[in-house]
Amino acid sequence: MDDLSVEFGLSRDIDRNDRKRTAFGVDSLFDVYDVSDDRAFDATVTYTPGEARITFQRGIELFTFDTYGTWEDEYGTYEDNSDRDELREVLTLNVEAPASERLTLTGSIQGQRLDTFYLRAEQSGNSKTSSIYSITPGYEYDLGRGWDVQHSVKLSADYTTFLFGESGAAGTDLLFRRIDSRFQLMSMTSDSTALGISHRLRLQDQGSYSDAVYEMSEKSINNTITLDTGFHVGTGIGITPSYTYEYSRRDFLASVAPPLVEHLHHVGLRTRMRIGEGTLSLQLRRTFYTDDRPSYWQAGVSFNYLF
Repeated sequence: MDDLSVEFGLSRDIDRNDRKRTAFGVDSLFDVYDVSDDRAFDATVTYTPGEARITFQRGIELFTFDTYGTWEDEYGTYEDNSDRDELREVLTLNVEAPASERLTLTGSIQGQRLDTFYLRAEQSGNSKTSSIYSITPGYEYDLGRGWDVQHSVKLSADYTTFLFGESGAAGTDLLFRRIDSRFQLMSMTSDSTALGISHRLRLQDQGSYSDAVYEMSEKSINNTITLDTGFHVGTGIGITPSYTYEYSRRDFLASVAPPLVEHLHHVGLRTRMRIGEGTLSLQLRRTFYTDDRPSYWQAGVSFNYLF
């Protein structure tokens, strides 16, 4: 069938990390290393009835992490106790459905489960199962002349259940609830030069969850607004100055600690230009605090060349 396709993927990644470590009061260095084995299987089914697109994805990942080597001091001999096995399963359904020539409705539903088993006795109490469920409705609207509006809201819940319950070292089971709203009114060219405004609002609360009773211990909010004022200089050189205001607040409901509130100002500049058969990208950003903390810089550079 022309409107139905199936893809499979199988991968395996084995990694060994050798290092030397010290021990308290000992001049010698000790050789230790770890070996990880990551095996993954992915299956994707895509159905395209008319102009719509429906994608179903199924993923299974097996991950093992083993440590080797010991170190010692005058009090005894030690070894890494973070050996663990993990099993991750993911189910995802994505939908894109044009409602008109300019409006496209989007949606995503995802469920994933991660089982983590610590193999050493010292860490076995942290063995757990994490289940994450999310739904993300949204839309895209083409305003014409290169401008469009995109908006999505992601609702998710993260349940963490410890294998040994309250008898383990980790304590009670946990629940995280999140709302993540993303909006942008933007005109973006093929070289990623952007002109427009974007807004992101993230709300989260967390706490213990036992016997179907949720006891909230913490809640937080993060709100950012970004203004991009991109333009072109000559041919093939795009420059995007940007300004972002960020507000965050974290309330500790289970303690007497005061709320943690921050107001941040980010000023940035990014550019992308063609150099021969390659593309050079530069990013520069400075963050300012409203209190007496000093500002700091972030910079990045990359060059992609097509052979």
